[in-house]
Amino acid sequence: MKNLLMVALSALILTACGGSKKGAWSDDDKDKFKTKCNTEIGKVLGDKSKSFCDCLTTKMEKEYEGFEDADKNINGAAGEKMAGECAAEMMKDIKMPKMPDTGGGDASSEGN
Repeated sequence: MKNLLMVALSALILTACGGSKKGAWSDDDKDKFKTKCNTEIGKVLGDKSKSFCDCLTTKMEKEYEGFEDADKNINGAAGEKMAGECAAEMMKDIKMPKMPDTGGGDASSEGN
């Protein structure tokens, strides 16, 4: 009986300490990942890095146990796939300007 109580108390303490697990990272792990991501990706994406890193953090949290696990695996196939998905999501949000209609039609049909 005492052993069961000790196991239950240990589980309660570990849960209360805010440790990370797959699908539920601690705030500290999320902050570490976002900071590292923004530092590295910010060099390329500038002010767009925040939305990219938020997306990537959410995806990595679902796949890995915590920051250390994700950091070790980010350059693997799964990490690259998630980064590609976040990049694609960002591209959907970019509004491309409409190209003006020059009225030129199909150049291959001219002169026939």
